[in-house]
Amino acid sequence: MSGERYLGDGLYASYDGWGYKLRAPRDFGDHWVYLEAVTLAEFDRFRKEIEQKRQEMTDALDEAEQNERP
Repeated sequence: MSGERYLGDGLYASYDGWGYKLRAPRDFGDHWVYLEAVTLAEFDRFRKEIEQKRQEMTDALDEAEQNERP
């Protein structure tokens, strides 16, 4: 359904109407991952959780730096 698109870091993606195909070319053959909608949604939840934790850590560090200033 969609042409392959380069995402960066040696990773290509395409969509076939049912799921997302991720392809990582290697010297002795490509590595493939196929993500259906449920798996993609779970990955997105995981990514959002990580981003929230990173933001909380950044906010805590910023607050600690502000409290150290005279």
